[in-house]
Amino acid sequence: MANAYYLLQKVDEAIHYYKLALEMNPSKVECHYNLGNSYCSKNDYATAITYYLEAIKLDSQHDPALYNLGYAYHRTGQLSMAIESYKLALKLNPSSAECHFNLASAFSDNNMPDSAVLEYKLSLKYDEDNVDCCFHIAEIQEKLGNLADAYTYFKKACLLDTSSSKAKQGRDRLKKIMDEKNIKYVE
Repeated sequence: MANAYYLLQKVDEAIHYYKLALEMNPSKVECHYNLGNSYCSKNDYATAITYYLEAIKLDSQHDPALYNLGYAYHRTGQLSMAIESYKLALKLNPSSAECHFNLASAFSDNNMPDSAVLEYKLSLKYDEDNVDCCFHIAEIQEKLGNLADAYTYFKKACLLDTSSSKAKQGRDRLKKIMDEKNIKYVE
């Protein structure tokens, strides 16, 4: 019943029934995990973290709980904890494009641009059409002064999403800068 309420976006009712289920069986991993998801959907990340940690305590191989724990830590600004959670989730599910993307975002927010670029590229390996990955790589490369690489990724973002005005602006801005500096790039 709790899952039905959750799917209907009646989160408070879902929480009530998940808690009832836990009263009957406190070792039910999925109830802890689903409570974490429910609290996440209410932007109550601190409570969500508590439930995700309990789910992981009961099943250390529960990669969705590890991933969502990383997300909740990230949303609360606990970047080192988010990074660690994402890394653990990736050990269990190394081909998760979404997890690589969020790990990259946490690295970027933690001022670790090289690690961010590496993870965005790994995300692209598993989701080749991810415009956001291309755009973020381009932005980081531009900040690092790697203009040709930045141009390449802005261009790729433009090809993947012809309506992306931010990518077009970035590509055109870099093209102008590289022309002025006489830097070669592939058109």
